[in-house]
Formats: sequence, structure tokens, C-alpha cells
Amino acid sequence: MPNSNDPRVRALQKPLVLGNYDAVVTDDIDQLAEHISLAVPVRDIAPVGPAQTFRHRSSYRIAGDMGLAAATATPTRLWVDESSDCAVVLLTQGHARYALDGHDYLACAGSSGMFLPGMDYQQETSLASGLIYNLSPQLLARYLCEASGDTLHLDEALHLLSQPQAIDLEHPAIHQVLFGLQVLIRTIDSMGADQQPDSQPMVRLQEGIYALSAALLRPEYAPRALSCWQPMPPASLNYRRRAAASSSSTWASVSCSKWRYQRPTAWRSNTAASTVVRSTRAASRASTCRSATGTAS
Repeated sequence: MPNSNDPRVRALQKPLVLGNYDAVVTDDIDQLAEHISLAVPVRDIAPVGPAQTFRHRSSYRIAGDMGLAAATATPTRLWVDESSDCAVVLLTQGHARYALDGHDYLACAGSSGMFLPGMDYQQETSLASGLIYNLSPQLLARYLCEASGDTLHLDEALHLLSQPQAIDLEHPAIHQVLFGLQVLIRTIDSMGADQQPDSQPMVRLQEGIYALSAALLRPEYAPRALSCWQPMPPASLNYRRRAAASSSSTWASVSCSKWRYQRPTAWRSNTAASTVVRSTRAASRASTCRSATGTAS
């Protein structure tokens, strides 16, 4: 690894938005792919530039059936397969370029995030840090309709979610949404990687992320989405207070080996039974990820 004065070293040592204390600097690019694949189905991954210069730090959490992966990495190229899920990317440093649906998109820390529908895509990053998490478009569409005050019909919401979209993080209405997301994600982080994904606090935190993700896509819905953000159970409120108190940054702050992954694509419904099934699947993926990480180390 370059000496400690190298800006890459300093960038890799910056705190991750979750799992920071679990993550160590490594050259294991398959580990990075494993973690990202909890959110999107990675087909292939490769460093940009000489393989011997590649380094990353990454971690993950599972909430309900939502996989959240945080990482900081030297420049990387990623190929992702089509999926039944959509995903949101928020960067805390650097930028990422996306090629999908015949168009190019750019996400930059502090100014723009990225909403990715279930299309296959290619991503290329600078030395960058950030978060990616997956969402069910069927469920997110319902949250969009609710946040709109039922002025947006379900078929219109689903059409919206079938298209890629750059997220304007500089919109005045988004600042409070980003803070809410940060609190939710840090609360999930504080519960630890071994927390049961289908536990009541985790499922409620997932619901909060859905509500605020709807506001990311439609800033004009932010006031209603924020009001729909249900309070956590009393025990979880303590996590939220600690998470908010320990927060040192916000989303708005500026700042190859072959690998194959097959991801289940079951349709999601908003029922208690399906939440358990989805959470069990998510826990299984996380267990596989932990096993692979342990083997690699």
C-alpha cells in the first residue's frame, strides 16, 4: 500500500456510513463484490488501473429484506445484471458514472445521488465512498403514492420507478430527508451485523428508509414523507439518539478477478408473512457473505 501521506490512504481511512469498525483495508476485490451484491446482482467487478494498486474498505447491514452496503474503494468498474429490485446510491466522496438504458449518468458526493431501476448497468467510480441499498419497486411505489397525498396513481409511480434518475441532493427540501436517512442508517448500524433482519426495530427502520427514499425521488413530497416517518419503538429511540449524537458527517457533505452472483427475484408484497420470508432470505445472504469474508481473511 502507498505511504501514509498518499491521499488514497487518507481517503480509505475516512469513516464509512455504516460498519466502519468492522471494515479493514484489503485488496480482496471479491469481498467488495460480495457486500455490494447484498443490494444489487453483481456480474463482474474489476479495478480501474493496475490490479496491485486496488484497495477497499467495505461493510454491510440487513434490515428486513433491504441490503445496505457501504464502501470506500480505489477506482473500480462494476457490471450489474437485471433485477426485480431497484437501488439508491449516495456518495460521501468522489463520483460514479453509470451507463444504462442508452444514457450516461453521474453521481457526485454532496450534489447528486443515483436511483437505479432493475436494469442491467455498468458503473465506473473514482476513488469514492458511499452507500447502496436495494428497494422493492412495488413497495416503494406505494410509499410514493402515499407521500403524494394520493395524487400520484400506482401505475404512474411504477412507471417512474422503471426509469433511471439522478437525485438532486442540493434541492432545499432534501436536506431534512438526508438527515433522516442518516439517522435511520446509523441506527441500523448501531444494532450490529448480527441483529435479526426481521426483528421489529429493523423492519420499522426499513419502513422509514422507504418513506424517505420516496422523498429523494420526488422532493415536493418531502413534507408528507417526513410526517409519515413512524417513530421507532422506545428501545430503538435510544439507538437513534446515540446515532444522531455520534454523527460526524452528512450525505450533503462534500467530500480483476471474475465473480458471479445469482440473486433470488421473488415478487415482494407488504405482508407480515412475506416480510419474514424476505428477511430469512436476506439473513441467508448475509450469512453467506460472512462465511465468504471469513474464508477470505
